[in-house]
Amino acid sequence: MKWHNSWLYTKLVTKFILSNRGGPKEREELAHWIGEALQKKDNDHFYYFYTEEFGFDLSCFKDKRLLDIGCGPSGSLEWAVTAKERIGIDPLAKEYLWLGAWKHKMKYLAVGSEEIPFNDKHFDFIFSFNALDHVDNLAASCKEISRVLKPGGYFLLITDCNHPPTITEPTFLPPNLAEVYFPDLDVIDQEYYRHTMLRTYDSLLKQREKLDGPLDSGSFILKLKLRKRQ
Repeated sequence: MKWHNSWLYTKLVTKFILSNRGGPKEREELAHWIGEALQKKDNDHFYYFYTEEFGFDLSCFKDKRLLDIGCGPSGSLEWAVTAKERIGIDPLAKEYLWLGAWKHKMKYLAVGSEEIPFNDKHFDFIFSFNALDHVDNLAASCKEISRVLKPGGYFLLITDCNHPPTITEPTFLPPNLAEVYFPDLDVIDQEYYRHTMLRTYDSLLKQREKLDGPLDSGSFILKLKLRKRQ
């Protein structure tokens, strides 16, 4: 690959173009996604991570209401063709329309996870992949996730954990996230993985290395499968 076609180069150019728009977090996030769009990354991995990675198949989502928190602009729930409702929330959802989100078979809402605009117990499945450490208020976000999740419903999480704050990832996530922030959800599965590659999905797809437990220092990948008590 030539240097001017690289993801890093397209991200840096995009940051320059967006230099007068919004705050630093918004600019960084948009630069990332525009860089991804210019690279024309495929999204075939979505189906696997939202289903088989957690022991589900497509039939499990028939007539269910699905919510993806921090969904990004790439049609993360398009695979769920049997679902009753497919909602993605992201503060930048309006900007994602520029990147082709209008074509996707799901609904985007430009809201944060701190105030989810749905009634209590609305969703059967809630997902948050590579996103929960991006929120501005972790406690409020987790409370909202629990509120809109139906009893018996699942919250599925993949996230970077135990890393110092950055512009786009300002929130520290502790290894005991489930215990501290989701007391009304049962832990069905909890796993830890080493960052073997730059991107979380690549670490899990291409060079997966499971850990016996959380690292004492340094970041790692946390995977949680939680279920709300009946």
